[in-house]
Amino acid sequence: MRARKVRRSDLVETLTMQQPLAAQSARKYTRTAMAFHWLIAALIVWGFAIGWVMTDIPGFTPAKLRYFSWHKWIGVTVLVLALARLAWRAFNRPPALPEAMHDWEKLAAHLGHVALLS
Repeated sequence: MRARKVRRSDLVETLTMQQPLAAQSARKYTRTAMAFHWLIAALIVWGFAIGWVMTDIPGFTPAKLRYFSWHKWIGVTVLVLALARLAWRAFNRPPALPEAMHDWEKLAAHLGHVALLS
């Protein structure tokens, strides 16, 4: 008995149908992913600014302690949001890189993300 030759289009269609919707590549990032991204980015900038101001305050004053506390809690909030973002990313695939990108650009993007996660 001879094996039937499988066409590539049949294989792609079968694989696409068997994957759950969340596993299929999206066309763009979800609103939730974008909200996580910009909220974390804003908190990092805010925490950096507070840290910068805090180091210029001389001595051990109540204002410096207040800024130190804010800086610390911004960092903790960024950590919690980053963990929530990773959990979201585990169940919601990001969009594929554009076809027009060169291979070296795709590699650079991938290495940049690996560097951020390490």
